[in-house]
Amino acid sequence: MAVVGKSIEADTHLTYRETRDGDSVRGVYRRSIELASGRFAMPDDGVKFSLVPWRPVMQEHLGRELRGTAVGTSVSWDFSRWRGHSLVTPGPLRSSETNKNCDKLLIELVGRVGIEPTTN
Repeated sequence: MAVVGKSIEADTHLTYRETRDGDSVRGVYRRSIELASGRFAMPDDGVKFSLVPWRPVMQEHLGRELRGTAVGTSVSWDFSRWRGHSLVTPGPLRSSETNKNCDKLLIELVGRVGIEPTTN
């Protein structure tokens, strides 16, 4: 996952943050990516992003801030509304052109590391 994360960094100008057990995951869920190992959500806070296992329930929260805690190889999500100001700023992934460039980069990377891409 680190190889994919580092490749996305170059295109998005966001810093990849590897998620470990017990880490807090927080950011706006703008997109997901499909790899041979499964589908991953890509929440970002405008500066850093994570790649975390995608779950169908996340789709209804597309474009919204998510928060959760990494538990093993999964994330325990808190979809409740909370009070206070968000620290999430708009990131460069809002641009459809950037999304297209990111998709192209992922396809290229997948080919280089020998992972077979999957389709929906």
